[in-house]
Amino acid sequence: TIIAGYQSKSWLEIARVHDTKAHIMLKKVRHSSTSLLGGWVVWQALYVLVDYPTVRPLQWWSPVGVTWFLLALYIWRSSVLLFGGMKDGFIYTFVIAVAVLAGFTDTPVTANGLRFLDWQRTCTFGLYFYVGLVAVRRKHVDATLDKFTHMSMWLRVTVGWAAVGVIFGAFRLAEYLGVPFDEVEEWVFVASPYGFSSWYHPIREAALRVVLYVCVSFASMAFMLTVPMEKYWFTSYGSRTIVAYLLHRVLLNAYNELCTSFWDDDDISVAFQITMSVFVLPLVVSQVSLAPPVLKLLSPLIDPVSLATQKPPCLFNAADDARPSGLTHDDAADVHVRSRIPLVMYNP
Repeated sequence: TIIAGYQSKSWLEIARVHDTKAHIMLKKVRHSSTSLLGGWVVWQALYVLVDYPTVRPLQWWSPVGVTWFLLALYIWRSSVLLFGGMKDGFIYTFVIAVAVLAGFTDTPVTANGLRFLDWQRTCTFGLYFYVGLVAVRRKHVDATLDKFTHMSMWLRVTVGWAAVGVIFGAFRLAEYLGVPFDEVEEWVFVASPYGFSSWYHPIREAALRVVLYVCVSFASMAFMLTVPMEKYWFTSYGSRTIVAYLLHRVLLNAYNELCTSFWDDDDISVAFQITMSVFVLPLVVSQVSLAPPVLKLLSPLIDPVSLATQKPPCLFNAADDARPSGLTHDDAADVHVRSRIPLVMYNP
């Protein structure tokens, strides 16, 4: 989400010089509406089919699984046009307040048990988006990447994985101390509002949400340490991460169905489960979903409207001068920076 915010800096530029770039803003709103909302409709329908036994009755406005991100990204980018022109200090204060105070409100739950628009998570993860959008500056990224380039790769990766291990160890420690992993996962995903069983519970959980943001900052930096700065045979995979994100649950569901069809949970050894979940499945799922033939096959699902019409739909009566988006770069000024970041999220 932070990287998606960084990839949306052209939206911030438009919001701050809107008088001279109104036509560009119009194209971006059109692209965002058709690409993100069109993609959300297609993938929502796909995951409803895949998970229908667990998501019935059908509630279209309750995102299923990973589809919440497409809808959230549309909301975040649209909000930039409203708040992007304000001073950075106000933006920081506003998004932090929304992220923390959202926990005091309840997101309506639809008849199938899912949350309406996944609003809680959209508000809370919006802080990550605005960190990438406003706080992370291009010059700082360039300076940091230069330092990483001169640092020993093995030292950098070792430090990164050690830091990630500390975070994972903290989660396991929480479970050892009596907090179930499901609760820790719920805390990380911030899908639910604060608890109100006692008067101090929401205040305590609001403080824990602030702690979560600190942990995420630490984890994000640790993860970026592990991303290679040099070019390798897999570097180009970074431009296809949205496919892996949207497709991985389909592949994992197929794996789960295969396992439950042939074995009971008690028949599968812990060593086999760890080997599959930590090594084999990530490798297989990433290679399958990031392969060029798969990308070509799924391209109609990534940007369905533009590919179906071969031209941008005239939702806003704008001039027909925009190009199909898909996974291409949307702002030429960012290309020299983006090319140095191996991990690239959805960028219509």
